[in-house]
Amino acid sequence: MNPVNRRKLSIIRSIIVALTIIFLYFNAKADTVIPHDTTESAVIKLQLQKLKLNYPESVTQFYQHTVYKMGWIAPDTMERRALDAMLLLDCVHQYGFSRNDFHPQHLMYNKLQLLTEPENKSNLIEKISFDILLTDAMITLINDLHFGKVNPYFTKAEVDRGVSNEMNATAWLINSMASKDFMTKITSVQPDSKMYRDLQDMMRLTTAQYIGDSYVAPAGRVRQLAINMERLRWAGNIKGNHIIINLPAHSLFYYSATGVSRYIVEINGTIPLVTMLETSLTGLWTGMQIGSEVRQSRPGKDLFLGFISDFKNLKPAPGLPTSISVNKGGRLAAEILVYDHSYTKYKDLSSSLKSTGFKRFILTQAVPVRFVYITCEMKEGLFVQYPDPYHLDMALESALFKSNNINQ
Repeated sequence: MNPVNRRKLSIIRSIIVALTIIFLYFNAKADTVIPHDTTESAVIKLQLQKLKLNYPESVTQFYQHTVYKMGWIAPDTMERRALDAMLLLDCVHQYGFSRNDFHPQHLMYNKLQLLTEPENKSNLIEKISFDILLTDAMITLINDLHFGKVNPYFTKAEVDRGVSNEMNATAWLINSMASKDFMTKITSVQPDSKMYRDLQDMMRLTTAQYIGDSYVAPAGRVRQLAINMERLRWAGNIKGNHIIINLPAHSLFYYSATGVSRYIVEINGTIPLVTMLETSLTGLWTGMQIGSEVRQSRPGKDLFLGFISDFKNLKPAPGLPTSISVNKGGRLAAEILVYDHSYTKYKDLSSSLKSTGFKRFILTQAVPVRFVYITCEMKEGLFVQYPDPYHLDMALESALFKSNNINQ
């Protein structure tokens, strides 16, 4: 090799060595100055920002409570609570929900089994991602069971921020995980009205007999049960004596400490195009007065209920019913006046019911009243459907079931 070529080769070697040294230096410095934090708490904080969650603020509160430790894929919980949670998610169709809303692609039994095996060497990010998504799925289930999936009064963002004082899903989940009966505690967040419980029992029976066995379900019935359970979740629970009036069924239910009484009613006025109204019963009328006009009542059969004019959660609108006439209302009057401690008024009211004159009895304490729009119910053990005069069922069904497969 001539001297010129030898010199060129030497220069090239020197350049390669210099570049290698520079690369190694800066790479080592970068690792030293900006270390990658792979601790459990750091990864949880990172994944909380990266994962797409239904209730991100609520899930973050959960891990703040655990001091950024995993809540499910952990030695003291993974064999017990994680499996219970997965079993609940596997049965969400029994509550009228779709499995697609609860991260089904990520929350699978075989994955849970793999991640919880003692000798498992899975990536920490994989374990934490599963843990966070399971937390989000359970918080979603709690909120959907209590508030409903498409509640018109509370959006998901509002519930996530804790706008409602009714129930906090994060606190409920934490308490449920400490409970001896995790599943019962989770599902007890549902409404406790008899109407809701009857529909829930029918839904459970229907899905267990059809979806669970043959995967051929009476989809129409399942969906009608689901949409009416959803509406009753919006209604929530009312404590103490109260009245529920179901507009499609023209039925009034009086709830008291002694039980539930049912009456047939007639709406005097236009039924409003709404699914939920809250007001208060302020008085009882025999005969019906509109301005200077007295509307004739049928002696011995009708009692009219008077309501305050402003409705909670709704701006005053024309066409709201000014009164409800109750068939065989004497018994209802007795129940209400006993609750009102107005025993002396009952004798006068009983006499007034037998006449055609107008008389008004103002209550000492207003009775909470809620109008609902429920198009099916269980009545004396039978499934009964009612007309849907405003075609509200179709829109709600579309919102609840975006997929045609009821079992998804």
